[in-house]
Amino acid sequence: MNQKFGSRSIDDERKRIKARFIMEAGDFGLVILRKDVADFQQELELLKIKIAAYKDVTYQTFHDKGFRKLLENRFGTDAIARLFSEHDVAPEKSIVSSPT
Repeated sequence: MNQKFGSRSIDDERKRIKARFIMEAGDFGLVILRKDVADFQQELELLKIKIAAYKDVTYQTFHDKGFRKLLENRFGTDAIARLFSEHDVAPEKSIVSSPT
């Protein structure tokens, strides 16, 4: 079985896990674990591994000199330099809603 790999597949995995294990609990935005907690935790750990692998591949790809040269030729050196400038890290998106 071929699996796609990338940001969209990560989002699809989050949605699949949420649909399988989480149920909205009324107007308060609470969630109830519908299935086995151990299975849920295992799914989350696997998702974390996939996210880490995706981040590693993405980092390696963007820092490959040949790929970077292609990007610079297509979009310009200044535009690519802005991509690689330092920024604060964005918080990771949780698949479980927290009550507010």
